[in-house]
Amino acid sequence: MRRVTSSWQVIENVLQENAHSAYQALRPPVTDHKIRQFEKLLGQKLPPDFVTSLRVHDGMRGTAELINYLSLLPVSRSRSWWQVQCRVQEMGEFGGNRYTRTRKIKNDARWRPGWVPVMADAGGNLLVLDLDPGPAGRRGQLFPWYNNGEGVMRVIAESFTAWLDALAEELIHRRFTLDEFGGIQLRKRLV
Repeated sequence: MRRVTSSWQVIENVLQENAHSAYQALRPPVTDHKIRQFEKLLGQKLPPDFVTSLRVHDGMRGTAELINYLSLLPVSRSRSWWQVQCRVQEMGEFGGNRYTRTRKIKNDARWRPGWVPVMADAGGNLLVLDLDPGPAGRRGQLFPWYNNGEGVMRVIAESFTAWLDALAEELIHRRFTLDEFGGIQLRKRLV
């Protein structure tokens, strides 16, 4: 498995060659101060591999998409998504996703404070970093979260490193197409 920085080198090269607008939208590294502020808000440390990734790129500018119509969130937008979802959960005390049947993800609420948004699409669906997994799960696993509650939440990677490596692998082997806007659409489902 590639390290986070090696995966980013592969991803950057493929984006630069095939999806230049996505490459141009990659933000510079986040500051350590912003990472500490976010961790203070969350009440816990972010996984080291995710922090390493943030020190390479703090998400993307604007609404640019990395893959499959999903934008990589900078810490500031991840923080905003997290705060909004926590408030919504507090106000409504919504139950879990009725389609999800796994012991890897806690599914007793619509949103949990231990879920950190990593990517988002225009419909409010998220790729989530799980800091509070179910009894069969692993801290730092990633899963898709659906704003309307209609999709099955399932672990798609055991860690951010594994997810980024899988993305780099798909890109380096050119297992993608370009959509009508020049965005990358993976053939394999990584979100």
